[in-house]
Amino acid sequence: MVGCTLGVKKMRIKNKITRFIEKRTIKNLNKEITNHISGKNVLDNGCGKGSFIYEKHKNKKIYATDLENDMVVMNRGAVEFKIADSINLPYEDNKFDCISFSGVIQYIKDYEKSLSEIKRVLKNNGRLIIASVNKNSFFRKLKLINPKPKKEAGEYQ
Repeated sequence: MVGCTLGVKKMRIKNKITRFIEKRTIKNLNKEITNHISGKNVLDNGCGKGSFIYEKHKNKKIYATDLENDMVVMNRGAVEFKIADSINLPYEDNKFDCISFSGVIQYIKDYEKSLSEIKRVLKNNGRLIIASVNKNSFFRKLKLINPKPKKEAGEYQ
């Protein structure tokens, strides 16, 4: 019974830390897009439930992609959602002023191809924002988030 109680406490702490990191990441992405992106077209590549608050950026045209439609909850105001992977983006060259790549790169086996594809659709003066948990982070050392890199998903040590 004691082991169960400790397991539940650890899970609650893990959930709190995860929510804290997500909120901080969303806040930082919103700030970055608001303060530093003067162009109009923004892509949330690997959007999941949304890497930032789309509704805060009414002066931008937001595009979102993910591998599965199930990952997206109501697209949260995205102008355009497409099912796509990061290695083959369904957009023309030099389309985006900003691309958000939050919590995705560590799961891509061929990240070099993915970054090459991002470069293709990002304007020459565009901004790429990558957010990822460092493999040596404090939270990983405590085994509270992604304690082991996921080799099958392309996350390598």
